[in-house]
Amino acid sequence: MSETSPDESPDAPAPRSIVPRPELAPEAGWYRSFFSGLALDMWDQAVPPQVTAAELDLAADLLDLDPLAPETTPVLDVPCGTGRHSLALASRGYAVTAVDGSAESLARLRAAAAETEVEGRLTVRQAEMTALPFRNEFVGAVCFGNSFGYGPPEECRAFLAGVSRALLPGGGFLLHTATVAEVLLPGLEPEEEMQIGDVHVAFENRYDPLAGRLDTRFLLTREGEVLDRRVSHYVFTLAELGRMLATEKMTLSAAFSDPYGTDFALGASDDLYLLAKKSR
Repeated sequence: MSETSPDESPDAPAPRSIVPRPELAPEAGWYRSFFSGLALDMWDQAVPPQVTAAELDLAADLLDLDPLAPETTPVLDVPCGTGRHSLALASRGYAVTAVDGSAESLARLRAAAAETEVEGRLTVRQAEMTALPFRNEFVGAVCFGNSFGYGPPEECRAFLAGVSRALLPGGGFLLHTATVAEVLLPGLEPEEEMQIGDVHVAFENRYDPLAGRLDTRFLLTREGEVLDRRVSHYVFTLAELGRMLATEKMTLSAAFSDPYGTDFALGASDDLYLLAKKSR
C-alpha cells in the first residue's frame, strides 16, 4: 500500500491561501477620489442606453411612479454619478433630486442638464451617501450602477438608514448591485480585460473572505494616459441585505436578475435588482 496521501499526489492542485494580498487593498474612502478624469470617462461609456432605459422602466413600474403626474412624483437618485438616470428621469417629467459625493461628477451633470430642458425638474446636491439630509420627501429612490458596498458594513447600514428616512411611508427603493455574494462569487475571475469605448480596462480581483470584501486593481489606459487605482466592494449575501433593510424599516419584496424584470435565479446573471418597501 502506498504511503502517499491524496493531498500529496503530484496531480493535486496547490492549496490556495485565503490570506488577502495587501497590495490590492484600497485605502478607506477610496471612492471619494476615484470618480474623476479617466475613471468618469470610462463609466460614462460603460452602460448601453437601452440598459439605462430598461432600468428606468423597471423603476417606474416597481416604485409606482405616476406617469400622469410626474411633476408631483419626487424621486431620489443616489449616488447619481454624472446623471445618466437623473437626466433621463427628469426628461420623463419626474421631480428628481440627484445626490453624489463627487464634485466632478456633479459638474458634468449640471453641464449636461444646462443643455436640456430638465433644469426646473432637477435638483443637484453634493452629499456623502452615509449622510443623506432628507426626511419623508420621496415617493421612490434608486441606487444604480453597482454603487452599494463601497464602505464597510456600518457605512452601508448608514446609507440604508438615510434612504429609509428620505422615503415617504410606503415608498420604494430599487437597488442594483453586482457584488451580492450569490451573484459575484460563483463566476469571479481573478483577472479580466475589456474595451469600454475608447478606454482599455484591465482589472485584478481578489476576494478577502475574512473581511467579506472584494478588492480590485483597475488599470485604465487611453492613448498614453494611465490610471492605476485600487477599489473595493463589501460583499453581503441576499439574506444579509434583507436583514439590513429590515433594520431600517424596509422590507425586501422582490429580486430580479436583470432590468427587464426576470426573477432572480442563482447563476442567471451578473446583476441583481432588489426592491424594498418602507413600512407605512
